[in-house]
Amino acid sequence: MENLNRFFIDSVTSQSNPKILDKKLEKGQKFDLSINYRPSKYFNVGLFSSYQYGSQSSTPKFIETDDFGNVIAQHERNYELKTQAISFGINSTLFLNTLLKLDQKNSKFLQNLKLGVGLNGGVAYSKVISDMRSKSFPLASYYEFFESMDFQGQAFIDIGYYFSKSSLFSSIGIKLGYQYFVTKTVRDRLDNEWVIFNEYPINLDFSGLFIGTYIMIGK
Repeated sequence: MENLNRFFIDSVTSQSNPKILDKKLEKGQKFDLSINYRPSKYFNVGLFSSYQYGSQSSTPKFIETDDFGNVIAQHERNYELKTQAISFGINSTLFLNTLLKLDQKNSKFLQNLKLGVGLNGGVAYSKVISDMRSKSFPLASYYEFFESMDFQGQAFIDIGYYFSKSSLFSSIGIKLGYQYFVTKTVRDRLDNEWVIFNEYPINLDFSGLFIGTYIMIGK
């Protein structure tokens, strides 16, 4: 999230008085769901969807003054900057354990081991939300969001283990790989680009290395 961190957090929210937010968005979480068909013992193809998000929050204070600058009250506020994306597309995995004929080995562990390399890609709808809330002083509250629709793709390594021959929860494993997902300049609800100080356009960058666990239902 280089542009969001550099031009919005470093240049706007961390420089405000009082300071709104000075913590950068550097990591997040992701959840995947895929439905696959295996036309050959060597590979599968299917559809996938994913949801990923990241957020940072703070509790900046708002000082209310009268016309002469005298402090009337201090109001607690809750601020959250959140990015999120929903993706849909196709995916495929090539099973290296079958190519290497691990299922024919004498070792039960190797017979049940699953090794694969895969790709997925599709369309992703992303959003960044800037949300300030103050119950005691509603005029200090605001909610803004900016959106984009772009390509999202991943290359990954799949390491799993078949622990059951049942059609339910037949394997568990881990996936690690790299995601490419960079948006265009995000736009508000009126379709205007988000440009800081009329000079620095803001886009979102979800790209990077990932690792996660999974449970597979079926074979």
